[in-house]
Amino acid sequence: MCIVTATELKKNLSYYIELSMTEDVYIKKNKEIVSKLSNPKSGAFEEFLKLKGCLAAYDTGEDYDEMIGQEILRRNGIKK
Repeated sequence: MCIVTATELKKNLSYYIELSMTEDVYIKKNKEIVSKLSNPKSGAFEEFLKLKGCLAAYDTGEDYDEMIGQEILRRNGIKK
C-alpha cells in the first residue's frame, strides 16, 4: 500500500501507474484519502475475501475455485 498526494501523483503519474500493478496506491487531497489506484486483476482476491464464510454451503469436496465460481453465479442470479 502506498499513500501519495494528488500533487505528487500528477508529477510522477507513470511511476504510480506502474506501482499500482503490484500494490494499491491511495491518493490524498487536502489531507484526506479520496481515491485508490489499483490493478483491476487484483479484485479476484478481494472477491474471495467477500465470499469468506459462505463457502460452507457448497462443501461438496470440490475445489475452492469451483465453489467460488458457484457463489459468484448465485449472487448474480445466474443459474448453472
